[in-house]
Amino acid sequence: MKPIFIIEIGSSKITLARVSRNKQHCQDLACEILSVKASGISSGKIVEIKAAQQAIQQLIDRAESDYDWRIRSVYLGISGSGVTGFTDRYKVIGENTETLNINDISRIKKEYITNFSTKEKELLHLFPVGYRVDDRDWLSNPLGFRGAVLEAKLFCVVAKTSYVRDAIDSINRCGIKVADIFCSTTASTCAFSDAHLELSEFVYVELGQDKTDAMLFEDRGIKSKATLELGGRQITSDLAHCFGSTHAEAELLKLNFRTASSKHSCEDKVKLVIKERANEILRLVLEKLGSQSRTNQGLPIVLAGGSAQGEVLAGLSSMNPQIVIPRPEFKLSPSSQSFGPEFAAILGLASFALRSQEEAKSLHNRSLASFFWRANHYLKGLF
Repeated sequence: MKPIFIIEIGSSKITLARVSRNKQHCQDLACEILSVKASGISSGKIVEIKAAQQAIQQLIDRAESDYDWRIRSVYLGISGSGVTGFTDRYKVIGENTETLNINDISRIKKEYITNFSTKEKELLHLFPVGYRVDDRDWLSNPLGFRGAVLEAKLFCVVAKTSYVRDAIDSINRCGIKVADIFCSTTASTCAFSDAHLELSEFVYVELGQDKTDAMLFEDRGIKSKATLELGGRQITSDLAHCFGSTHAEAELLKLNFRTASSKHSCEDKVKLVIKERANEILRLVLEKLGSQSRTNQGLPIVLAGGSAQGEVLAGLSSMNPQIVIPRPEFKLSPSSQSFGPEFAAILGLASFALRSQEEAKSLHNRSLASFFWRANHYLKGLF
């Protein structure tokens, strides 16, 4: 297969990934990642489009000139406060004598997408949470039942239209087409769940520079999404205030979090400052997500983030056994780079984009395939 390219727009960096199947071992994936410092972006949103475009162009130029990547189109990952989630319901009427089949399920998703019309929001992802046939209780699988009314409970991930348009425009102006657009946190959550079937419930948290995104995965499905306007920058500010240092010096302390014990005389204070702020961010985003009580009972926290937070993630996981650091959701070929926990988000996005592309080809319907995560253990072939 030809390689696919994924761009993730973050507040601290813009990342480009190149993913392809290994020629000798088709089950393995070769993955390479490049990144540049972000500009004109705050909390995942573009606030200065020319600056953002220049940063993207710099990344594209580097990939094409230094690595001979031939980029014509990309899959785009976005996140932040401009992307939200909500639960909705949709009904279809059938004949009472008919047994419900896969066509009825397909009819729900097609009609919902067709009828979803708003100038302010773009529908990025749609997931089934449960089904109800007539007056029965909610079911995970309605196939085989007889009924006149089939109702679906759906979890929808949407983005502000202006937010999506700005991101696409920034890439288009670099001469690159956008093949599809995903919510990065949604894609990473789904990819992680598909790779860890033993975890039916967890919270996926992405610690960014200016914001923190989280999703609750429960009963094999995404149930809620939350964004907190706090991130790694607050940890850096705390360190600068505590040690009376510059922001740049504090950032170095944060980046060397795990090795602080051998390089800094105030090692315990560094760890305490980082741990206190990071735990506060986790607590606030979990409260916003509505899963604080569940995590207090031991619900795993899957913690990912950007390169500026990599050492913080690894350090926190060593302090809290409840925290899980995600690894690549697919088997990487020996020719791939070595990736730390800070690249979990882009790797999850790459896995999601690749699956969507392959399923779109098999379905001959790219526009619908990208809206659904078709992991067998979760949807069981229903969507």
